[in-house]
Amino acid sequence: MSFRNKKGFTLIEMVVSIAVFSIAMSLIVELFMMSSRTNSKMVEMGRAQGDSRLILNSIAERIRVSSIDYDFYKNENISLASSVSVLALRGQGGEPIKIALDESGDSCVNPLIRPCLVICFDEGTLSDCQRASISSKDVVIQDVDFYIRPSRDPFVPEGEGYPFNIQPNVTISLI
Repeated sequence: MSFRNKKGFTLIEMVVSIAVFSIAMSLIVELFMMSSRTNSKMVEMGRAQGDSRLILNSIAERIRVSSIDYDFYKNENISLASSVSVLALRGQGGEPIKIALDESGDSCVNPLIRPCLVICFDEGTLSDCQRASISSKDVVIQDVDFYIRPSRDPFVPEGEGYPFNIQPNVTISLI
């Protein structure tokens, strides 16, 4: 009986084909895992961007229906020549509104994630007022800066007229 006429695969051919198949499958699985990790990071970044957008929209809405409390900065000797860490506003009824970073984390939605951005509706300092978090429970805000222009109240007349012919502007930087 001759083995040369038999049809089929030799042992070496089988081992080589299994090795090539295994390498190809491991590359495909690694590619799938990398794609899955990238997708998870993109979903996480999208959620963080959405939460940040919600925070900024919440602050912007407060600014739209309020006015900048220039007297707060004057009384606290805070210069508006550069950025400030507290945004002081006056609501339509004259009520004080302050937005700042709560370093202690006492008012944060998630006590494990701090600092968080808080809003305060009381007179006095930020530390002794009733605060509410406007940060989401998953977003960490490391720093916030408010740039207020002009640095003096444009609605208070000086001399025979008003010092500025521009509306107040607030730029917010979240990190």
